[in-house]
Amino acid sequence: TFDDANKNCIQDAGETAISNLKVIVDNNYTIVTDKKGLANFYLQPQSYEVTFDYNTDLYDLCKTNYTVNLGQNGDTLLLNVPVQIKKYCADMKIALSNSILRRCFSNNFIGNISNEGNISATQNHIVVNFDPSLMFESASLTVLDQNDTMVVLDAGLLEPGDTKFFHLQMKVSCSAVLGQTHCISAGLSASDKYCDKFTQLFKECKANVGSYDPNDKRVFNGHGMET
Repeated sequence: TFDDANKNCIQDAGETAISNLKVIVDNNYTIVTDKKGLANFYLQPQSYEVTFDYNTDLYDLCKTNYTVNLGQNGDTLLLNVPVQIKKYCADMKIALSNSILRRCFSNNFIGNISNEGNISATQNHIVVNFDPSLMFESASLTVLDQNDTMVVLDAGLLEPGDTKFFHLQMKVSCSAVLGQTHCISAGLSASDKYCDKFTQLFKECKANVGSYDPNDKRVFNGHGMET
């Protein structure tokens, strides 16, 4: 896939690759183009239908589907796909999740941030908001700011097609009710590089499970009386 800068649907000298477009073969096999604009498929000799999944707010295609025919084993076919850019911006995505939320314990949240747009996102500050029963402990990214219900993390530079993973350690307060639902959300500080002006990209709410306060211990004597 390449940037058809002059919109003539032909690859001319100097027209560069476009990454992060999903190429789909026979509605079955999907590969995302890399930074060289390539998606490599290894297929049996026959005829195939090639289509694309892309952001229509950012791109137009000269053709949205192609039929390709592979002959005998070992044949190689190169399909050049012109892509016309409608808008230059960083299309940002964030996900953040935890497998189980344990009361009175430190819980690990795994997150990722990706740039699915067509320009670099040079300064990405992830804003994580959480309810008062969740207590921030640490993060794999640099902490820029924090208070009792919010932390700001520095995700740094993301080029088009880049994904960066990170994690947070959050403790569920022992004063939380067992089974209480806790919410955590992640967004980005505003930037004129972004395709959208948003404050929240992701939100997850989950009920805590076990355990009671491990420091809440009682001692009984030999007669069964609490001491």
